[in-house]
Amino acid sequence: MFHVYILYSPSLKKHYIGQSSDIDGRMLHHLAHSTPFTSQADDWRIVFLEAVSSRKEAMALEAHIKRSKSRKSMERYICDSRNIMKSPVPVSDWHGQMGEVLDGLAQPGSVPTS
Repeated sequence: MFHVYILYSPSLKKHYIGQSSDIDGRMLHHLAHSTPFTSQADDWRIVFLEAVSSRKEAMALEAHIKRSKSRKSMERYICDSRNIMKSPVPVSDWHGQMGEVLDGLAQPGSVPTS
């Protein structure tokens, strides 16, 4: 399983779009400031997360989001029913809280329930 995600930094007013087969490890990577772009701020929040079944599908969705990365299109993705995240979660809070969310909701093609 792969995940496509969007992070948002309120202090920078910028989004970061990525994909990974290890979402927990990737969030740790961002927390450790190992990615030059996300090392610019400490207030990144996970605002969009979608599970897909293959790397090819993840890369295609990531590229599509990046091509259309106006604020308006970001809001459409964030508000889309495929978004597993019901509200923004700070990347620093990802571990411990979100594993249960992923276990319950992140099946490819699943629709999150309220």
